Amino acid sequence: GQPRAGALLARRRAEPGVETLMDGPWRARRMCIDGEELGVAVWRIGETAAHELDQVDRLADILADLGAAATARARLSAHKAAADALVSTEKLRTALLSSISHDLRTPLAAILASSSSLKDYDAQFSPETRRDLAANIQEEAERLNRYVTNLLSMTRLESGALDMELHAISAFEVAAAAAQRVERRKGARRLLLSGPERPLFVRADPVLLEQALANVVENAIAYSPDGTDVELRVTERDGGVEIEVVDAGPGVPEAEIGKIFDKFYRSAGTRQIAEGAGMGLPIARGFVEAVGGAMTARARPDGASGLSVLVTLPEAKA
Repeated sequence: GQPRAGALLARRRAEPGVETLMDGPWRARRMCIDGEELGVAVWRIGETAAHELDQVDRLADILADLGAAATARARLSAHKAAADALVSTEKLRTALLSSISHDLRTPLAAILASSSSLKDYDAQFSPETRRDLAANIQEEAERLNRYVTNLLSMTRLESGALDMELHAISAFEVAAAAAQRVERRKGARRLLLSGPERPLFVRADPVLLEQALANVVENAIAYSPDGTDVELRVTERDGGVEIEVVDAGPGVPEAEIGKIFDKFYRSAGTRQIAEGAGMGLPIARGFVEAVGGAMTARARPDGASGLSVLVTLPEAKA
């Protein structure tokens, strides 16, 4: 049967002007949409009574047309997906270039200005001025380092190249380490850390989880005015562990809350408050999801101005 089917298929391709070819119990028919041949349907009629052959052939024709339509839809869907991916890639490239042009050049310009001032006019500066210039160089270099780290982290997330070592770790200890990591950047804000009555453990990569929380806390600090509180809370919730970061910033409109985890997205109402590339929260969410957790955002439950970012993870045994 297979050799005859193959021979019939070869004839079908060699005789495009014929709609349906027959060879004993075998049939072959073109699958076409709008004159374009998408394939060939080959079937065997088997032990079919002579008076039923026309009915079987009509049914086969219908099935062949349905197959052609399905193939055309699949091709159209694939083409659309490819086009959408191209558009998405182009948008990402444009956003990345725009971000790099600003977020790399700004700290570099500040470093160059401060360092050249020290080099050219060091003897004329007071000790206090020299300390301020040196502190500015350090601050901008750290900012540049954070930006490059975020770029590398996003590249690792996009390529699926994260190296993880999962352990049962104390959620409070990781939160405390994240708070300590951003301590120097809190300025005149108060960073308040609170924990549970009993130790809570999660199974995660401690380095990735700490970086994720540090990104969220740093974002909260950036948008909170001086003299306000940024809260980092670790609690037990529904059999799992919840880590919440609450800021005192302007908040995010409800319609935009879901977008703050998109790469390079920054709410129109907050762009003038703090600089940034819009990478911190997307990277944080990617790291949390990589270790089996979830990250969401909401308006502050107490009704005050600000945003609450929630990290939820399953509780693990120590």
